[in-house]
Amino acid sequence: MEKKQNRTQLIHAGRQKGYTLGGVNPVVQRASSIIFDSLAEKKHAVANRHQQTLFYGRRGTTTHFSLQDAMTELEQGTGCALFPCGAAAIANSILAFVKTGDHILVSGSAYELLRTFVRKYWPTCRSRPSILTHLKVTRLVIVSSRIHVSCS
Repeated sequence: MEKKQNRTQLIHAGRQKGYTLGGVNPVVQRASSIIFDSLAEKKHAVANRHQQTLFYGRRGTTTHFSLQDAMTELEQGTGCALFPCGAAAIANSILAFVKTGDHILVSGSAYELLRTFVRKYWPTCRSRPSILTHLKVTRLVIVSSRIHVSCS
């Protein structure tokens, strides 16, 4: 497949026919409950919910899937996750990569909800957060997955 120019890509990303239903832009679909013709169809949709399959409106509609496809294409990614707010996006990003027992360093100037999340939730995961204040970090050494921080 040939590489599209940026302007062309911006115009066409996320506009598959299944999302536009013959229109120029994706259809805006608002729904919380999805109707299925049979219990078997519902079970199939639930089993495939991570593959952009309608099963419950809060987990995504064709409008969301169109945006996800556009973002994936524009960012040259392998997928896209949408969240209802910045706090949810931050928390899910951290939970995706940090394991129980890991040590996380957070800047004291980071988004307030991120600092609150690591202060209140992180200790319950037997993990230790370090909120770095406005002190100047003079030394940061990582040895065998252990982090040593020196501040002045």
